[in-house]
Amino acid sequence: MQSLNQPKPMSMEGDLSKNWKKFVSGYKLFITATGSLNKEKGVRAAILLHCVGEEAREVFESFDLTEEEVKDPDAIIKKFEGYFVPEVNQSMERHRFNTRSQAKNENIEAYLADLRKIASNCNFGNLKNELIKDRIVCGVHDKRVKDRLLREQDLTLEKAVAICKAAEVTESMLKGLSEDKLEVSAVKKKGASSSGHWGKNVKYKCNNFVVDRDKRQHEQKRQTGTKSRRACYKCDKIHEYGKCPAYGQQCRKCYRLNHFAKVCNFKAKVNFISTEPEPGCSYDISVVQIAEIKNKGRDWFVDIKLSNNNALLQCKVDSGAQVNVIPYHLYKQLRIFDHANLIKSKVNLFSYGGELLKTLGYCTLQIIHRGNKFDLKFYVIDTDNKAVPLLSKNAIELLDLVKLDTEVYAVSEKILTSNCQVQIEDYVDVFEGIGEIKMPPCDFKLKSNYEARIIPCRRIPFQLRDTLQCTLQTMLNDKIIQTVTEPSEFVNPIVIVKKPDNTIRICLDPQNLNKSLLREHFALPTVDELTSTMANSKIFSTLDANKGFWQIKLTERASKLTTFATPFGRFKFLRLP
Repeated sequence: MQSLNQPKPMSMEGDLSKNWKKFVSGYKLFITATGSLNKEKGVRAAILLHCVGEEAREVFESFDLTEEEVKDPDAIIKKFEGYFVPEVNQSMERHRFNTRSQAKNENIEAYLADLRKIASNCNFGNLKNELIKDRIVCGVHDKRVKDRLLREQDLTLEKAVAICKAAEVTESMLKGLSEDKLEVSAVKKKGASSSGHWGKNVKYKCNNFVVDRDKRQHEQKRQTGTKSRRACYKCDKIHEYGKCPAYGQQCRKCYRLNHFAKVCNFKAKVNFISTEPEPGCSYDISVVQIAEIKNKGRDWFVDIKLSNNNALLQCKVDSGAQVNVIPYHLYKQLRIFDHANLIKSKVNLFSYGGELLKTLGYCTLQIIHRGNKFDLKFYVIDTDNKAVPLLSKNAIELLDLVKLDTEVYAVSEKILTSNCQVQIEDYVDVFEGIGEIKMPPCDFKLKSNYEARIIPCRRIPFQLRDTLQCTLQTMLNDKIIQTVTEPSEFVNPIVIVKKPDNTIRICLDPQNLNKSLLREHFALPTVDELTSTMANSKIFSTLDANKGFWQIKLTERASKLTTFATPFGRFKFLRLP
């Protein structure tokens, strides 16, 4: 150990504080390794002055030391620290700590090490780990990790670091997966040379493995023991013969049976006629629907006969149409008019998507139905050969094809049986006042760095003050709100909305409160997901919750956050506003 190299002399250039700490660390290791700790103080002081270097010894000679201090290495080190290491500005170090945030590409280990280094000069005492944990929560770069840390109960420094590490590992793995690309290295015809012919034998290179597609498919068939089959055209799935899941199911698109909507071939085109009336017309043109139907099994069609040539014209009965419509290709097949005989029209036809259709004009056709002659006015449109003629609502009534039953039935309270009356009397509280959903009270969670805001009361028009006061009193009587007399962190403004019956609705305007709340995210079900749960259902019930939000209670903490100001004092909601 005597051949151990001594530490390098103290460097007098650059950061003297850092250089001195580096030298002292090396010096202590040196005297420990050489066994000099058990020697006398004078010997250790001589070793210190020898290792520190000539420039540092010149500084030592300027110290005012007693004879005892000259032979004490601890006293010499203390004098050098007073010279090289400036006094720590605790406020500055704490400012550095509280403003230190994680860099974009900095991992959690490096961030934690730097926080510990800065905290060593902040004199935090027993709160050191707690404050480092809080700084990680506030300064972590990933917003999703921050939200996860804020939702964690009883969060400690070790748990916070573990969550951050897990997030970093997950992100690196996902990044690695996204970088794996499918590369086509060769395309050639099976059994042929690479002469540029295209074929089915394709080799893929993925993750340093080359896979022949034909061999892969053959291996899959050999393992499964099944032949390659196409997807069923009724359900778009592969299944055994006679076990189609779509059998007996109703399509949501065309409402036919035994297939799903995603493979439905039904096509319908809805058009409408807009607005400009003919000069001298006595009817109002509003909407006409023109449907293209391949399978006419579910639609109403009627054959009408033309009086001049006894030609049959198959028309679709559409009670929603206001005018009769005929495509131009069928108009030409009738061979009773030419294009010059059409009367110009100012009526515009638009498709459902807003596309303008070409209107050539209109004509009057005399038809024979049930032995009677009728003159019907048809609009001629230039469209594709799949469109069919339409009979309007007026034509349907004129030809007596459909009868409208105008009798109205009403349900009287006298129909209620005595049994129903007894049930209502037994549960009278359900039908009176504001209800209450049986669930835990709703609570609001605030962010750790939220800012409390108090917004002054907004001006209320004089003509609404009496109505506002009566509405507040009603809400107090129904225990929807409560008077607030103590200080509160948030005071929100209100917005008064006037209803059609001249009453008002008091709406909270919690803009500042919303910025301070932690959001609870969840996925809303889609229409398809909801309707799938109602398959084969026959009875449907509807319930209207009177003032639905008011039926959910608030916790005491959440209630204080909804405090709002009015000209008549401050109030807070006891129910969800």
